[in-house]
Formats: sequence, structure tokens, C-alpha cells
Amino acid sequence: MFGLPEWASRLLLAAIIVAAAFVVLALIRRGIARLAARSGPLEPGRARQRQTAVAVFATGARYVVLVAAAIGVALALSGSGGVAALSGTALLIVVVGFAAQRLLADVIAGAFILFEGQYGVGDIITLKPMDFTGVVEELGLRATVVRDLNGDVCFVPNSMIQGVRRLPHAHRTLDIELVTRDVAAVEAALRHAGRLGPLRGARFATAPHIAGRVDVGTGLVGLRIRTAVAPSLEWLVRDVLLGLLRAEAGEGIVGEIVVLDADPQVVTAYQDALAGGI
Repeated sequence: MFGLPEWASRLLLAAIIVAAAFVVLALIRRGIARLAARSGPLEPGRARQRQTAVAVFATGARYVVLVAAAIGVALALSGSGGVAALSGTALLIVVVGFAAQRLLADVIAGAFILFEGQYGVGDIITLKPMDFTGVVEELGLRATVVRDLNGDVCFVPNSMIQGVRRLPHAHRTLDIELVTRDVAAVEAALRHAGRLGPLRGARFATAPHIAGRVDVGTGLVGLRIRTAVAPSLEWLVRDVLLGLLRAEAGEGIVGEIVVLDADPQVVTAYQDALAGGI
């Protein structure tokens, strides 16, 4: 072949297969980029589904090309045909399978994630047991790529994910209930909290404000403070806002400060379930 010795022809053919695989991979990347660029505006849910499908197709196509190239190189180097070539290919697949047990476990876990629709590209999730929270940038058959609020990227093999907590895309509304004898001090602490700049890249989606008050007598006033934060940023309320309230208005606060962060829809469903069980 090619007017070269047999061993040289085999090496050249293997090199051609490898080069062709790189070309195909480059074409796949370019095609995926064009597909993403030409996609028009979609509803958030449909957009996430489209992004997930594109990511899965891209990773799956890459694996198909790599496996085909590996088999082609093996056949080219063996220089055998017919039954011998098939036997050699089968042996190669068995050897690679034993050597890549973790890869196979990742692929199987990724297939179940996709089949069950546990999460998709664009979802905000917390991965267990590593407790890494962020936005899903890529969901492949082998790994999930998550970017957190600080821009850090975490590549997690799918087989290592023991559980997933999917967070809502809407802001979380939290209420704080307290009893105080100095409303002015509480209002000053809330204004201070509202003027805070981004903390670790996070800030309040809705400035803390008094949403309700009731006179409980003897100079005490019950206050309901309301604010909203992005999912996974509840620490802004529990740590920062409560810390400011205790530091600047703590002398006038009577009793404990209570934080309420239950989803009203979930509370209603929970109450209906309890009522049905009685």
C-alpha cells in the first residue's frame, strides 16, 4: 500500500485514521457552535431542554468518533482481515472494557440521569456528597460540569454523584419574625443591609424591608421582615442580615429571631397531604 513497506503502510494508515478523527471532532465542535448560535429565543424550560440535548449529542458523538478511531487504528496496525480482524477487535473491546470500568460506570450513571430527567443544562443544583452548588454548564454521558457563583468550575464524574438537590430558578423569599422595643434601630439595620455591596459575589435580590407589624403591648412591636435572595444564597439572610440585626438592634430585640423560608406551594401541598391522611 502507498508503495511503502507493510509496516510503514500500517503506520501511515493509522496516522490517517487519527487525523480523520481529529477533523471529525473539529467539525462536530463547529457544528454544535453554529447550532447554538442559530437557535432563536425560547422559553426558559425549552431552552434548558435544548441545551441539554445539544450537550448530550456532542459528548455522545465525540465518544463514538474516538471508539471508532481506536478500533480503526487497531485494525490498521494488526493488518489482518476476516475472522482474525473481528477476533482482534473483540479482544480489544474486552481489554478496553476492563481497563475503563470507571468510564463505563460514569456512562451508565449519566444515562440514568438523562433518562430520569434529574437535571439539565441551566439548572441550579447541589451535588452530594461533595456539596458543590452551581449552574449546570454541561451534562454529558461521563461527567457533569457545574460552575458556582464565584466562577469556579467543577467536573464531577456521574458515578460519583450520590444525590442531587435541584434548586428553583426563581428567587427565594424569606421572612424574618422578631419582637422589638426599638423599631427605629431595626429599620436602621435594614437600611444598612440594603446598602451592602456584593458579598462573595452575592447580594440581596430584594432589599430587606418591613412587610408587617403588630403591636403586642407593653411597648413591644412584632415585625415581619421580608427579603429575597437567589437560590443557595440563604446565608445572606441567616448570617449577614441576622448578624446586622443582632449587632445594631439586638438590645431592643426580645426573644429569638425566627427565619421562615418554606415554599408556600409546598406548605399547601403538605397540609393537603396531612388532611388526606387523617
